[in-house]
Order: sequence, then structure tokens, then C-alpha cells
Amino acid sequence: VVCYWVLGVVGYSAKLFLPALNNNTLYGKLLRPSSTSSTSSTSSTSSTSSTSSTSSTSSTSSTSSSASASASPAANQSSQQHTPQQAKEAWWQLPHGPAFTSFYIIASMWNATVLITTYSTTTDTDLQTWCVIFNGMLELHLLRRAYESLYVTSFSANYMTLLNYVAGLSFYVMLPLDVVGCGGMPAVSILSLPFVLFALLFAVGNVLQHQAHKTLAQLRNPSEKKQAAAVYRIPRGGLFEYVTCPHYFAEIVIYFSFLCLTQFKNLALIGTGCFVVLNLTHASVMTTQWYRSKFSNYPKQRYHIL
Repeated sequence: VVCYWVLGVVGYSAKLFLPALNNNTLYGKLLRPSSTSSTSSTSSTSSTSSTSSTSSTSSTSSTSSSASASASPAANQSSQQHTPQQAKEAWWQLPHGPAFTSFYIIASMWNATVLITTYSTTTDTDLQTWCVIFNGMLELHLLRRAYESLYVTSFSANYMTLLNYVAGLSFYVMLPLDVVGCGGMPAVSILSLPFVLFALLFAVGNVLQHQAHKTLAQLRNPSEKKQAAAVYRIPRGGLFEYVTCPHYFAEIVIYFSFLCLTQFKNLALIGTGCFVVLNLTHASVMTTQWYRSKFSNYPKQRYHIL
């Protein structure tokens, strides 16, 4: 299990130094080429105003001074339909939304299997306790993400590659094994003050992430969710006023709570934490760059993730 996370950190680090590898493993809106669409940008305070812009998406602002970006009809066609080269590659491209949803459904079922099997078969009471704590908390997190993917998140009509899907699925297959497959867990008292505080930190991370996902989902109205071309707006409110990706920040908080609960004594969880921080920090930097390239009025004071 530890070797998997070491390889994951090394493999992802390669993306930072190999542009070709990074470009071929992007997904979601980052996969959408900026050169294939033309835009006009609009912003408002309490009412909607329109201006022309040379950015590569069209945008209209909505409530709370939010700005939007959507491709023009001509741009919609060029950005959504496959070119001959893209058509050849379409077999290894998976729809973004269903792919992410399947991650959490499969992971929650697999994690529950690991929890029940370990608890019922091992005679190690410490392992039983930690399995209930870690895998139980992880199950709550995965079920929440599955619920959000099914009923909250407004996924765009973008894709992820088959390579991304396999890598993501392997992440959620190995994650539930961090405690069972590594061991080295400290003694635990669920009534101790540190345990209670770090459990609360886990809860706070989940609440913050859920709020961020709701904010992102509300940026598209029902009619826009049915459009082939994705519509993007600048998120406003809450932690979005300070960072581009508060949902990524919340994810790091969640995994940090796991590390604190285990007192940084589980090597597999340490590897998981390193991978999550590397992955989400890099993704947040690219997301900030994407927003700044699309919106001339994107807040310059926002940090990437922290």
C-alpha cells in the first residue's frame, strides 16, 4: 500500500516537469482548448450589463456580481464536436460527470466491504477499532460525495481520459486499505480531547466542501445544464472570495484530519496526504490560470488554494 502512494507521488510529480504528460492527463474544463472558442464577457453589480471582450468564452453575469462564460453558437460547435483526430481518440474519453459519480459509488461499496470484512475476521481489537474509525469516517465522506455527484453537482459536457479514470479508480481502491494494509496505528481514545477536535476538523472539512459544491452547482440554471456547451461563471461568496478552489482546500483538511487522528504514524496515510496535497495544489493553480484566461475581471487577490 505504501509503495502505491510513493509511486503515485512520483508519477504525479512527473506531470510538473513533462508538459506533454500533463496536457494528456487533463480533464473537465481544463481539457477544453481555449483557442477553439470566441467570447464576449459581461459583468454586473445588481443588474446585468454587457460588453465585448477578446477572451475565448462568452459570459453573462448573474446574481451577486457573478460573471459567466459560455461559448457562442459557432464556438459551441467547434468546442463540442469532435474533429477527425478527436473522433479517433473518443473511445478512450469518458463523460466527466458519470466517471466521477462512479468513483464514489464504487469506492463507498468497496470501503464498506473492507470495513465489514476486516471487523468480522480479525482478532486484533486495535485494528478493529481503527478500521471502524478510519473506514467509518471515510464511508461518510464517500457517501456524501456520491450524493453530491448524483443530486447536487452540475457537471459540464466535458471528458476525462481512460488513463485518468483508471488512475482515479485505483486511488479509491487503495485508499480504504491504508489502515488495514499498513498497520502501525497508535493507541486511541475516542473520548480524548485531541481525538474529538480532529474528528470535528473532519466534519468541518466536509461541511466546507459541501457548501463549495453547492455554490458551484448554483452557477448554472436548469436550462444551461441541458446545453451541450458548458457555461461557466465566477464563483462568489464564502471561501470563494479568498481562494479559487475552496473545495480542494476542504479536501486537504479532510485528509489532514485523518493524519492527525493517526498521529502521523501510518505511512500509507502519510503517502495519501502527500499525493492529495500535490494533486489538488497543482489542479488549483491550473484552475486559477484557466479562470484568469477566460475572465478579465477575475479577482486578482484570490489565492489558488490557501
